[in-house]
Amino acid sequence: MFGDNLSFGLVKLTEQTFFRSRETYVVSQNNMSIAEYFTQMKKLWDDYSSLIIIPTCPCGEKCKSFIAVHDLVQEQQIMQFLVGLNEAYKTIR
Repeated sequence: MFGDNLSFGLVKLTEQTFFRSRETYVVSQNNMSIAEYFTQMKKLWDDYSSLIIIPTCPCGEKCKSFIAVHDLVQEQQIMQFLVGLNEAYKTIR
């Protein structure tokens, strides 16, 4: 599918990163409990995180850029989680 790997900023787009990222957007709770659903999402997020490069800074974890990237990733994960919840939880969304 990706004859040559494509690079966009910090993500080297390979077939593996594409499908792992896609999974985080299409998984839904279905008949899983909230705990089971969160566990599945956490595994997908961890797998995807292991495939991408998040830059480091000599400033350490107090660096404003590091904090901004970290916050962005967390916001994306919250949205992915909420989107996949069953309709019974639509008021939470």
